[in-house]
Amino acid sequence: MIGRIGMGLFGMAVLAAPVWGQVPADEQAFLDKHMSDVVAITPKRLNDAAIVKAFSAPIYELNIVMNMGDGGSSSQKQIVAKVDDKLVPVSRPGSDGDCPQIAKMMNPAFMLKTDDDAKALQAALDLLFPTVTDDDKKAIAFSHSGSNWMFYRGTFFANKLGFVFTTDGSGKVTAVKFSLKL
Repeated sequence: MIGRIGMGLFGMAVLAAPVWGQVPADEQAFLDKHMSDVVAITPKRLNDAAIVKAFSAPIYELNIVMNMGDGGSSSQKQIVAKVDDKLVPVSRPGSDGDCPQIAKMMNPAFMLKTDDDAKALQAALDLLFPTVTDDDKKAIAFSHSGSNWMFYRGTFFANKLGFVFTTDGSGKVTAVKFSLKL
């Protein structure tokens, strides 16, 4: 019985507590107006020939700098692309799955039919999804089987990982997947 009362009082306290995270409209307007005092984002359009050949979506590198308040700052870079009127992050997936945003980024004029086409796409992938470790760099290659083109981006527990680009009969990319085991 005391356990129920204790749990009941706890539940009432939780319900009576203020809702964290909600910002009143006037404060949100202030934050929107002054966010650049704390966070600065500088975009740079990635116009490398390999990227432009394979991808028609505008792709940017954002340099994000945060003022830490003690005279210091913290910065990081993020690659993003304009896809369907949205700004989406472009980063290497961490698990198996479809990559519809990457498929939508493809240049409709780009056809993946030959090893030279694959080399061009590989050069673009090297810029967008760079490898980090020496083991990853050893895994960089591509291969194809029928309409599936595999682009290796590294290793995961001794297995090659990377992207699978599926093409139709004309070489147009119709789907992109990421796999931890190719």
